[in-house]
Amino acid sequence: MESRLLITMDKGFTIYRTMPHHGILVVRLRQPNRHKINNAVMQAMQHSRETDWPNMLVVARDTIMSISRSGV
Repeated sequence: MESRLLITMDKGFTIYRTMPHHGILVVRLRQPNRHKINNAVMQAMQHSRETDWPNMLVVARDTIMSISRSGV
């Protein structure tokens, strides 16, 4: 099994915050376009090291980034 970070715009994936995973990044922008989505993803990736992502959920919004970790 490969350890992959999931990047999505579907806020429904936040329900998996308490389950074991390799990292979830949910991008929630008011007026998304390719440029804004790319910037949000790159900012989140620069914020954390690769080893930080397992069991971490990040919700990237226009002006703030929320981070939660499961206790798994």
